[in-house]
Amino acid sequence: MGNGEGILIGELSVRPIEKGIAGAGLLSSILVEKFVDHLPLYRQVERFKREGARIPATTIDSWITQVAGLVEPLYGQLKELVLAQGYLQVDETPIKVLDQKIKNGKTHQGYHWVYNAPLQNALFYDYRDYREDRGREGPMKLLENFTGYLQTDGYTVYEWFAKLPGITHVACMAHARRKFEQALDYDAEKAGWVMKKIQEL
Repeated sequence: MGNGEGILIGELSVRPIEKGIAGAGLLSSILVEKFVDHLPLYRQVERFKREGARIPATTIDSWITQVAGLVEPLYGQLKELVLAQGYLQVDETPIKVLDQKIKNGKTHQGYHWVYNAPLQNALFYDYRDYREDRGREGPMKLLENFTGYLQTDGYTVYEWFAKLPGITHVACMAHARRKFEQALDYDAEKAGWVMKKIQEL
């Protein structure tokens, strides 16, 4: 250049993944489609191909892993917020999980433990794999400092928490109601009366 400045290079825009080509919009779209709309990665790969973009599934998988690392601090804050509340609802649900380290192409049983603070409208999921089973180890770690009302179903694991000082164990009316709903076929008058009282609650 005649003015002696040499070649000027513009600054690269900041991207979520360092030295990555994927922008925030693409990454967000992939994650929403996978985890909210339940669109598997192989279908997303095929869709991108139809649009003329060949993105290998391994690349997308790597992006998901790196984005998970980026949002981990937010997850930590959410967990802190929920566990600090004095009223929690806790439940666990089974989920089939593919794990190539165990048996290629086979699933194992995992569990999502859901911790819900209904008054704050905030919840988080804590995944536990088959080695920890459906026992109380996961909730024991998370609820070690919890005090307040703990609302659960009748699963025996929760009975242990009911014995801890500072925790008031509260039953779940939805589970109690279920039995009376089933009893409507046998005694509609009595079961119906209870159902009405539960509705009033």
